[in-house]
Amino acid sequence: MQFVGTLFFNATTFHALSVNLSVSQLDRLVWAPDAFGSVCFLVASGLAWFEVCRAFACWRLHSLSWRITALNLVGSVAFGVSAVASYVVPTTGLPRNIILVNLGTFVGALCFFVGAVLLLPERTQSDSD
Repeated sequence: MQFVGTLFFNATTFHALSVNLSVSQLDRLVWAPDAFGSVCFLVASGLAWFEVCRAFACWRLHSLSWRITALNLVGSVAFGVSAVASYVVPTTGLPRNIILVNLGTFVGALCFFVGAVLLLPERTQSDSD
């Protein structure tokens, strides 16, 4: 699921580089795949969360796997907020909320980065966590 999300994000990045897109083209080529990619990441993070927690909610700060999964889930939500906020308003041709676009992208990227860094020590831990 994360692979599919990554493909959609790469497609939106490629299309977003075009400066001559109309608002409807931005909606179809950039916003829609970005939103769908965000949903894919959110589903994948949710599935990982349920795998680690074995429940809807849990609090296991001592578990490195739980911290990585929590960071990925928060990052996926942040990317989703960014995708919703980046919807281009047809009347103005501008994103709905540029502050949320930038903040959501930054927080999502930061969470994914920290989660990836935490994978390094996790690979040496035993499976008993």
